[in-house]
Amino acid sequence: MSQPAPPSPLPPSVEFYSYVGLCITAWAKVDEELFDILVDVLGTSRELGSIIYYRITSLGGRLGLVDELTLSVLPKPETRNGAHPHALALEWTALRKAVQALTSTRTQIAHHPVDRKIEFSYKDSGDAVPAGTAVPIHQTTWVDSYSIYVGQSERLRGKNGQNKPLTADSLSSHCQQVQAAATKLRQFRAASLAAHLASARV
Repeated sequence: MSQPAPPSPLPPSVEFYSYVGLCITAWAKVDEELFDILVDVLGTSRELGSIIYYRITSLGGRLGLVDELTLSVLPKPETRNGAHPHALALEWTALRKAVQALTSTRTQIAHHPVDRKIEFSYKDSGDAVPAGTAVPIHQTTWVDSYSIYVGQSERLRGKNGQNKPLTADSLSSHCQQVQAAATKLRQFRAASLAAHLASARV
């Protein structure tokens, strides 16, 4: 059975916003890796590549562009009917889907508000103090917590009702997943894609 993580030495607000910042920089690395793949696939200069890539302002649009361009240079099935995609195409598609699956959390981090909660409990027992109960302050302790949630006005659309609030722990997990995705993009470009492009352009 896994042991609970030790309490953070940082104040809750500092820990929470530190993870928000780490998630943002992790996504910036994914963006950078996608740009590098686009430059390699097009076989163009980084300057020309930047004009094409950064003309698109959304990450989803950039991912779609790189996906389409990458698949265009990867090996195609021998026949159209019943042929399985090439291993390189399967590798890239799985990687693209993994990145795409993380983007809804990225949107939540970038566009949804932060909620701060203060919860009081009894010092002796640790039980929560019921709302409206008058208790001497020296008999209580409190926990300050933060989370990113879908705002009430946006929930009226009925599109984001299933999104769970993002706490420091879930932001930490998301950051690790995005960092891993960036690493896999770099490895794909340096190994699989580079080898294929080198042989295709001989």
